[in-house]
Amino acid sequence: MIKIGIFGKTNTGKTTFFNVATLQSGKVLPSPFTTKNPVYGISNISSACVCKELGVKDDPRNSLCIDNVRYVPFELVDLPGLVKGSWSGKGIGNEFLDVFSRLDALIHIIDVSGSVDIEGGISDSFDNDPITDYFDIENELVVWYMKDILKSKNHMMKVNKNTEKTVDILMEIFKEKKINKEEIKKTLDVTKLREKEIIKWDYNDQEKFSFYLRYISKPTIIIANKMDIGNADQNFMQMKKKLGDIKIFSMTETETLKEKVDGDTQKQTDVQSALNHLILKILDYRIVYPIEKMDTLTDNQNRVLPDALLMRRGSTLKDLAEKIHSELAGECLYGINARTGVHLPNNYQIQDKDVLMLVTS
Repeated sequence: MIKIGIFGKTNTGKTTFFNVATLQSGKVLPSPFTTKNPVYGISNISSACVCKELGVKDDPRNSLCIDNVRYVPFELVDLPGLVKGSWSGKGIGNEFLDVFSRLDALIHIIDVSGSVDIEGGISDSFDNDPITDYFDIENELVVWYMKDILKSKNHMMKVNKNTEKTVDILMEIFKEKKINKEEIKKTLDVTKLREKEIIKWDYNDQEKFSFYLRYISKPTIIIANKMDIGNADQNFMQMKKKLGDIKIFSMTETETLKEKVDGDTQKQTDVQSALNHLILKILDYRIVYPIEKMDTLTDNQNRVLPDALLMRRGSTLKDLAEKIHSELAGECLYGINARTGVHLPNNYQIQDKDVLMLVTS
């Protein structure tokens, strides 16, 4: 399951956002470090279901379908608040950084009103600079990446003058941070460090590599929170100007209140659109509907369109088989497109809203 982390300076509204997105009721107090340990919950992205197009009444198992909208689950983590110096263990930074390694992407919550002071306390003067907060917190992550490089001198020595081994050494250094080889290669290309011996990287090289690797490996959106108080409007415009390359969603805490639909499901305009954008646009996931019977679009329990699975762009039919069951990947012969009846090879790249039947040996 995709794992997304909510992070930021303490007291910015992270837990409020988490509660809305997961229908939980975590403690919310106007004091620093109310969340002392990571809190896990299940949220959903929403997308038009294929049931209407195909003229069937679906029977979801791993997800929900309400008014022809499919809600597909992913894991959301409310992380302890950070302060400047968290990378060195200040506050409860160690608890954050341990979970951070296992995340696929991040949601950075910022108090854009200026009401949270440097220590995370609530201030009535609204004179805090949220842009400074942003860079202070982001720098904690960059320095944490740099620490891994600095403590890996032995790995660097193995590279010596062989730049072809740089990627392998960096993979070894960052193996605990859910970083893949393509992300390492992309970062080396962006920073133009691929041809420079890693043992000769100076501080600026290490910082530049760590900065870009952090964003490439953990894509991020910003939630500019508390837009209804303080100096929010002015600060928000400055933030958009300064951080133009990063997607920023603005919201007030009152706008994130839940509107319950059909029991435990919710419709949320601001929160839902942010979650959808992060997973479907930035992470570029597709929704696929695997079935076992072509004529009825069912599984072997006769459930219609039972599962909706999130697969990253570029995932193949074989990847889908492995996601369903590890042994299935070795037994998969080909797939069939339920709309067209066309037979698909194992290396077929999955498209959004594909309805596929796997044929196995």
